[in-house]
Parts: sequence; C-alpha cells; structure tokens
Amino acid sequence: MAEYSKEIRKKVGTGKILIPGTACILLNERDEILLQLRSSNRKWGCPGGLMDIGETVIESLKREVFEETNLTIENPVLLGIYSGTTFEGKYPDGNEIASVLMAFIVREFSGELRCDEESLEMKFFNVRELSRNLHPHHGPYLHDFKKWLLKEIDIPVVF
Repeated sequence: MAEYSKEIRKKVGTGKILIPGTACILLNERDEILLQLRSSNRKWGCPGGLMDIGETVIESLKREVFEETNLTIENPVLLGIYSGTTFEGKYPDGNEIASVLMAFIVREFSGELRCDEESLEMKFFNVRELSRNLHPHHGPYLHDFKKWLLKEIDIPVVF
C-alpha cells in the first residue's frame, strides 16, 4: 500500500477514498502480457498500484513494476485513463477505494522476473488467451489493449 493511502486510512478508516493508480501492460517479444496472480484475491492482473504524494505518474508506474516484478521498465506509452463505478472496490481488509487508473503499454524492460509478497505467480499470456480469472479492475483496460493490438481503436482511451 502506498504511503499516502496509509496516512489517509489513519484519518478515514475503511471508508471509500479516491486514489490514483497505475497499471503496466508489460509485453515480451511475442506480444504476450505479463500477469500476476495476486495473493490478496487470487485473481490475475497487471503489475501496478497506488501512487504516492510527490511521485509523477511514470515514477509510480516504474516503482510499482519494480517492487512487484524486479523488472526495470523504459518508454511506457499511455493506453488510457479509467475511472467510474467499474473502478470502485473493497479490499479483503475492508478498505474501500474509487480508482483513477492510468494504464500503460511497455515493451522495453530489463532484469530478472521474480514475485514479491503481493504475487503468488507471474506468467506471460497470449492476449487471445487471457485468464477468465481477471481482477475486475484489469479487464476493461486489457480489453481495450486487445482492441488496440488488433487495430480496432486508437490510444489513448479516456473513460
């Protein structure tokens, strides 16, 4: 959890807070997407997380990806910005959020892939064979990514 959200939680408890977050659609050389099986809910999703005060969006994206995967990313491209009731949720600990999620496509990365405590498994998936067990906040932008990859839409997408 980002330091900012920890401080807010001290003041508002588990009530719903608006918070920005980043997500990384990380692609290997075969255009397969890296997904992590999250330990918190046993659902698949892209690396990413909540921003901290003082971070730029890109700094947040790079920090979250590195913390969760041990990979250093370069040259992220904005896929889209996602918000609204689809991106509201409740964590297993009872904390509620309303996210403004900025999703990025990344093709350049280095390092040795590893899981952290937030992940049970990491795996590259073919875009046409994405797990049915996706985190509900990740499905919309992965759907848009697939449409972009198939040249059905332009980016960035803003909802």
